[in-house]
Amino acid sequence: MGSDSKKATGADGRADLLMFDPDKVIIVTDKAHPLYDERCELPVDKNMVRNVMVHGILEPILVRRNGEKDGAAQIEVIAGRQRVQWARAANKLLVAEGKQPIRVPATLKRGDATDLMGIMISENEIRQQDTPLVRASKVQRYLNMGRSEEDAGVMFGVSISTVRDWLALLDCDASVQKAVETGALAATIAARQLSKLPRGEQKAALDALVASGATKGTRGMAAAQAQRTGGDPPPVEKRVRAKPALKAWLKELRKIDKQEAEIARAVLAHVLGNDRALGAFEHLGKAWKAATGE
Repeated sequence: MGSDSKKATGADGRADLLMFDPDKVIIVTDKAHPLYDERCELPVDKNMVRNVMVHGILEPILVRRNGEKDGAAQIEVIAGRQRVQWARAANKLLVAEGKQPIRVPATLKRGDATDLMGIMISENEIRQQDTPLVRASKVQRYLNMGRSEEDAGVMFGVSISTVRDWLALLDCDASVQKAVETGALAATIAARQLSKLPRGEQKAALDALVASGATKGTRGMAAAQAQRTGGDPPPVEKRVRAKPALKAWLKELRKIDKQEAEIARAVLAHVLGNDRALGAFEHLGKAWKAATGE
């Protein structure tokens, strides 16, 4: 930013924003290197490539200079690997269409390996994402300005189906929206199933899902569909820990109290189908029969 721009905006300090050809910056792939990040191995998001083709890279990446090779400065990415990969993919498409390739804005950082690794971690981890309802409201405002769902998909870097899922959240009852915001209910279940119910019936459907523990994943989606269509709910999942884990737990429990460990073993065996397992502990067998009627 030049001095005239600083005066016009009231900005302070230096502006070290540089523009790079994305193919000329280096994404570290050596797993032993301090600047290696697993994100470099993620597949390229086609929706984000579409966004970059239209808007370019809006958020500068962070880079460092690491000497020279054949007279050219070696510029390594500290943070922003995905943005570089999106830009590379976008440029291939832009050039094929006879359009001007884009450049990636970058800020140069200096410091030792530990400092730069800390910056890398902070830039990737300390982010506050919009909640599903905030995203939905933003999409709706964008559409209200005369844009299409396809435009919104490009703007947000998502598919049209995802845009429609977000918008469907606005048709949900306040109780369902709150469950989505708190993470108690998956947004896709609310959007694709509960939003299709009359608002007056959505809370009861939500309560039934919560009571059954089916609020996320494929089981949650199936349970919500059953609530909407009147079909049979999915069977309750039985969760049984792996035998090695149970054996390790019993071993540790035996160190604390041998008798308690034997009782625990008998109860587990009985629950897993050995009806005579409680026979060695008559009082436990009587208690089980009194409680279950078995």
